[in-house]
Amino acid sequence: MPEIVVVMHSNSAVAFRPGQALALADVRCPAGRVQVTYRTNWVSTREKVDIPNTLEIEIAGEAANLETALSPFGNAGLCGVVALSLAANAGIDEPSIELGFDRTPGKTQRDFFQAYVPPREPVLRSVRFLDREATADLLGAGYGISFGIKPSVPCSKPVQTGACILALRKRVSVGGSSLDGS
Repeated sequence: MPEIVVVMHSNSAVAFRPGQALALADVRCPAGRVQVTYRTNWVSTREKVDIPNTLEIEIAGEAANLETALSPFGNAGLCGVVALSLAANAGIDEPSIELGFDRTPGKTQRDFFQAYVPPREPVLRSVRFLDREATADLLGAGYGISFGIKPSVPCSKPVQTGACILALRKRVSVGGSSLDGS
């Protein structure tokens, strides 16, 4: 099955520090299971100062083809936006799909989608840096309820926190490594 990537962007007062990201592994969507990664797109100004520009959401997984993956992958990318906004107590505009492409190894021809988005000039705005560990806990606590995702961990009550969060933390990775150190 083809490996598809969909990329979304949004203006955001929530920011990750340079080189940091928050990834949700094994998110279910109608097209299959995907990994959703949130990071900040940093840009350099004419004065050679790096500033946070947009929230970037990358959704990757297998699907029948790019056309059938765009909408479900985009919706999967929205699953953590409310929690990011809540965790930072800062606003995030509605993300929009900008790119979609097939990155299946070994293919010589690949499907590609690009939506026209007017150029964004870097705007210096007030941002709040996200506490990734606290956000991972928040996502873990609401993982089975707010985001419509059923965890494959034993949770007898949806609101149960202790054991559920510990089990779910293994599935939430921060910048490439899981929060439990594995």
